[in-house]
Amino acid sequence: MQDIKDYLSYDKGTGIFTWDVSPSTNNSIKAGSTAGCTDPKGYIRIKYKGKIYPAHRLAWYFTNGVMPAFPLDHINQIPSDNRICNLRLDTNRANEQNVSRPQVNNTSGFLGVGWSKRDKKWRTQIWANGKSIYLGQYNTPEEARDVYLCAKRKYHPFWVES
Repeated sequence: MQDIKDYLSYDKGTGIFTWDVSPSTNNSIKAGSTAGCTDPKGYIRIKYKGKIYPAHRLAWYFTNGVMPAFPLDHINQIPSDNRICNLRLDTNRANEQNVSRPQVNNTSGFLGVGWSKRDKKWRTQIWANGKSIYLGQYNTPEEARDVYLCAKRKYHPFWVES
């Protein structure tokens, strides 16, 4: 893998990789061009010698000389921002805490808040240390959100509030 450094340059300040040497035999990629493309989730991937590498993991490798042993977290939650100052070595659990938006199937529009059909109230719970913590039921989704955010500040120390 060391030879990838012979083909690419990494700018720590911008997080951008550029090709020093064309990696393709047909010269379809020119030296000096930006390396990689964005996947559907917003991460930059770089193809080198038939293998696809996540750019954030290459950024760690170029800076520290080893591929990261654990997942990397984009601190500002922008998956294309591969500046080394925006990357931190993390566990999956810590990485999962750094979520600020609800999933697309969320009915309330708020992180950690869902509708209880049985009780006809807004319910909230949070996961911490591998366990679900029930936070109660509320008349409005905003009340439930406020309780959830308070718990998130307490139980998720890796979370970056936006």
